[in-house]
Amino acid sequence: MFKTTQTTRVWVSTASTNVTTTVVKVNLFYNTNQKIEAYETDNTDTAFDMAKQIATALQIDVLDATSRDTKWL
Repeated sequence: MFKTTQTTRVWVSTASTNVTTTVVKVNLFYNTNQKIEAYETDNTDTAFDMAKQIATALQIDVLDATSRDTKWL
């Protein structure tokens, strides 16, 4: 799981702007470089809970890459 930003272009009448939000993604990697985006949220605690549930069900480890110092949970 990792944090990233998501930019959305918003149009209102004749004006537009870009809105950037921080999101946390839970990805599953397989075959070394293939990935499945399993979950995305703006709440870190919810992402951790979902990652732990997925890890338990699949009997895999979770890599916390939400900060510069990554760690296995």
